[in-house]
Formats: sequence, structure tokens, C-alpha cells
Amino acid sequence: LTERLGVFGRASYGEKDAYELNKFFSLGFVLKDIVFKGKDLIGLGTAVLAPTGSGKKEYHVETYYKVKVKNLSFSCGFQYVVNSYNFGLKNAYSFLFRTGIEF
Repeated sequence: LTERLGVFGRASYGEKDAYELNKFFSLGFVLKDIVFKGKDLIGLGTAVLAPTGSGKKEYHVETYYKVKVKNLSFSCGFQYVVNSYNFGLKNAYSFLFRTGIEF
């Protein structure tokens, strides 16, 4: 959208007989250069999952912060899930920490 603000999205559909999650949609925004120019970003996204045969939808909201140091990246985030179809939970939340390396 701009030099610092971006948007992302994804949609998928699969055969009900082959996939546990046969429908998936996501949409979000990313804002770059929060603290360190060219090295960090913050994101906010949402997703809707439709598990095969369950008749209900699962909703996700996630926010995260990512910083890059040389060829390594570190991110932390928070995710809230409504109507979780896994683990027998109605609603769930999690704190995330991810690392990555670029070659």
C-alpha cells in the first residue's frame, strides 16, 4: 500500500475427503521500520478456518513483532483463537516465539 504499510492475504480450498481443514482465509497488515529502519516490522492478522464436517468455523487473531539481525530473524507474538476445533477447547490463546535464518 505504501513504502512502510503492506497487506497480505491467503485463501485455500481442498477436497473434503482429503483435508481436515478444507477452507482457509486470512487477511492482515504489516507495518515496517518501527524501531530499526529496514530491520523490524509489526503485524496484525486474522484468519477463518472451516474444518471438514464440523459445521463450525474457527477464528484467529494474531499480532507479532519481528526483528532481523544479520541473517537471523526473531519474532514474538500473541494469538487468540475462537471456537478452536482442536484439543476440545472453546477459546484459546498462545504466546509465540519464532526464529529464522536466511542463507
